[in-house]
This record gives sequence, structure tokens and C-alpha cells, in this order.
Amino acid sequence: MKPISCSVEWYEKYANDPILQIVVDEIPSREDLRYQHKRSLWFAEKDGYVSFFCWKGPGDDGGYYGSKYTIILEDGSTVTLLGPWSSNSAAMNRNFIPQCLDVAIKTEEDNFSCWCSGAVSLEFALKAIKLCEEPIELAVKNTAYGYFFLPQRRK
Repeated sequence: MKPISCSVEWYEKYANDPILQIVVDEIPSREDLRYQHKRSLWFAEKDGYVSFFCWKGPGDDGGYYGSKYTIILEDGSTVTLLGPWSSNSAAMNRNFIPQCLDVAIKTEEDNFSCWCSGAVSLEFALKAIKLCEEPIELAVKNTAYGYFFLPQRRK
């Protein structure tokens, strides 16, 4: 996966945090990802793309309307998560390496300007922000769940 362009949705008239918007050449498929597991968290990274879930086990099926996600673990075994939750990068940054951040992402082939919610590694985001038209840097924001990275205009 390679960054093609990058911008920021600043949400200046709203209370939302700004978010990086990254156009990439391709997004790895779930079959190409290998997940690590710690407690109730499941985390995978490939070529800068990050995927994660929060799932405690059977009976914890309230997320994604109870959809099933079969994922491949680092040892090659598979597990099916029934109704996992999406979680967020702050929770992952407390438990996994590489560090990551939530972004809006799409491929260059997407003609509908439809951004998808996603996550990328910090290293990938730092490459992508070099493509922004305005000077951007990432700031750390601490929360009760951990820390995450937010774009801000470079001073």
C-alpha cells in the first residue's frame, strides 16, 4: 500500500477532531493480514494498513450487528469473531506496535469520494502527510483509553 495523496478534514465549525484523509493505491485484503491477540484485542498491520477488533469471546456478539469475521492469526490458525466491536487506535496504541491512528481512507479507483473509516501505522501517516498541500504535523492527544494522534497545522 502506498499513499497517493493526503488532506485533512478540519471540522472547524464542529466539535469533531480533525482527521487525515489518505488516498492509497490499494488496501490489503483481510486474508493478507495476520492478527496478534492480547486479552480482548485483535490487531494486524500490513504495509502500513492497520486493522483491529475488540472481542471478548463467545457471547460478546453485540458489535457489527452480530456479523462474523474470520481472521488469520500470526501462527496461521484462524478464529471467527462473532459481532466484534471496532475499538480505536488509542486502545491499540496501549497494547501493540506499531503505533497507529484512525484515518479516512480510500483507493484512487474510488470515483464516488466515499471515504471509509480505517487506520494506518504512524510511520505510514508520516509519509502520507508529506503529500499534503499545507504543512501538517501530528500531535498526541491523551484520553482515558490511551493516546492517539491528531493532525494539526504546523506552526
